[in-house]
Amino acid sequence: MHAAKPLAGLALASTLFLAIQPALAGPIDLTTGKAITSTGVFGQLSAQGQAFPWCAEAVCPAAALSTVNDGVYLPNGTPWQQGALWWDSHNPLSANNTIEIEFGGLYWVDFASIQGDNNDEYLLSLRDAGGNWFDWAYAPACCSAGLFERSGSLAATAATAVRITAQNGDGYYALSEVRLTGFTVPEPASLGLVALALGGMLRARQSRRG
Repeated sequence: MHAAKPLAGLALASTLFLAIQPALAGPIDLTTGKAITSTGVFGQLSAQGQAFPWCAEAVCPAAALSTVNDGVYLPNGTPWQQGALWWDSHNPLSANNTIEIEFGGLYWVDFASIQGDNNDEYLLSLRDAGGNWFDWAYAPACCSAGLFERSGSLAATAATAVRITAQNGDGYYALSEVRLTGFTVPEPASLGLVALALGGMLRARQSRRG
């Protein structure tokens, strides 16, 4: 009976690990179809922008905000003013535009994909559980003319939302899609049960050796 204790502890720990495994599984799409908000004016050219023959009568309708996280990417190379949410930072009303997407909870974020205008940089900031924003990653300028996807895996970071801003480049910014994935942060209670089980295993093993 004394020698059976480690097996019992191992069985308990295995059961508890299996119980929380669904919470750790991934990836989870954190952005598609989630609540999205913005600040600033989109789709309005400055006087400087109107001087370029980009659109008929200097009017280029911007896509709806909801298209940024609808899960649909435009073909790479699509002109920035066609089918994307764009803004002209030379317009004082659009100089500091932001886009925020709520995750709907606290998650570990470890992958980002963003399709934006090729010659601009897009900064991704995350909001922690305490409501504080911090810079996390950025999509650099790349590729040839038009909209292009940039993506990559990063160190997992706990967050509740993402904020997208643009910087550098020519000041004519456009986004077609933003997608972040990750996995659920385990509840403290679940982790506590696992720690308790592992503690029991350790005590049983020490008892057997003694």
